[in-house]
Amino acid sequence: MKNSEWPLNQFHHVHLAAQDIRIPESILTPIGIPIAGYNHPGKFQVMEGMELDEFWARDYKFCRVGDVHFQFMSPNLPGDYRNFLDEHNNRVNSIGFVVDDVEKAEEELLSRGLKVKIRARHDDGWGFTYFDTLDLVGALMTVRQSARGENLTEENTSTGHFSNMGEIQFVVNNLPKVEAAFEKTGITFTEDAGYKDVADVRGISAAAFDKMTSKIAVSGGMRIRLTSSGETDSPIGSFGAAFSKRPFSLGFTVDDLATAEKFASENGLTTLFKVEKPDGSGVCTFDTLKQIGINLAIHKVA
Repeated sequence: MKNSEWPLNQFHHVHLAAQDIRIPESILTPIGIPIAGYNHPGKFQVMEGMELDEFWARDYKFCRVGDVHFQFMSPNLPGDYRNFLDEHNNRVNSIGFVVDDVEKAEEELLSRGLKVKIRARHDDGWGFTYFDTLDLVGALMTVRQSARGENLTEENTSTGHFSNMGEIQFVVNNLPKVEAAFEKTGITFTEDAGYKDVADVRGISAAAFDKMTSKIAVSGGMRIRLTSSGETDSPIGSFGAAFSKRPFSLGFTVDDLATAEKFASENGLTTLFKVEKPDGSGVCTFDTLKQIGINLAIHKVA
């Protein structure tokens, strides 16, 4: 499996827009993902593509899940964020990649044909650039140089079964087209063997599951999976019928599917579908799309 090229070779965050940030907070806290506030160090010297008043007037919380930041934002003023929610409702807004030099990273991605949507720089040089890739791949792609004075505490760290985020899955109708769009940015995919020898399938027909095609790329410790929507008579197929390309699920690596599924069920999550192989590996996806803008999933890797 090929790693992604710089500057998108170290996955940093999944950023979701939420109508009411209290709803994802109420769902995530019981399963060990305590989203909390972020102490934003420094002052912006540059902000392009968004008004500073809009940026600051938002509810923002996040949690560290392994090496990945799980971020939520609810806007409180009219503007780009509010327009995004009005059009898409709860949804992944961006996926981010951490870099040592945001200026060089922006320059590299501009040379690959991407266009800047929002850029911001702080007084000590750190900052971020959002690229206008929502229609291209299904999410804005972001490069981020972290603040030198960033203060991250245990309050912002997940625990238990949901403490290791390992995958984000995009469901797409035209896999070759979206794959080519990602590859333009330096993220190259390989075929995924999938679960062709499944022993147990719940919530989705074995025939529908078998017809789906997946490809995977790796950025740092995170898998980026592209999955064809397949037949409409399945959770993934109906999602693909509603959205041509969009993040479908966030996967967390667990040691035991049954134990983790039981824990999730006891803490309010409902299983959407589950696929398990004879060796106990597989995936269980939970129905959280409406509440937080993406489904949560657990994976046991063979």
